[in-house]
Amino acid sequence: AQGEAAIRAAERIRTAVSSQVFKDDRGEPIPVTASLGLAFADESNAMETAESLLQMADEALYEAKGAGRNRVMIAPPRGELVRIAAVG
Repeated sequence: AQGEAAIRAAERIRTAVSSQVFKDDRGEPIPVTASLGLAFADESNAMETAESLLQMADEALYEAKGAGRNRVMIAPPRGELVRIAAVG
């Protein structure tokens, strides 16, 4: 399904970012991670506006950061946040 493809893409982005080695001016490694929030329109919330879906995704992003970062979180239509992936 479309939502599953988006979740896989978000997880690939998260993994790609966290696997990169970034270094400061002295060559010391700088750990970098990514947190992503997703929201989807489906039959249960087909009337959601783009603005409300963006708000739901933003809330999922902040939940991911609050849960320890380096995560993909999805905001289901019911407003419940579900952890999809976590590392660390």
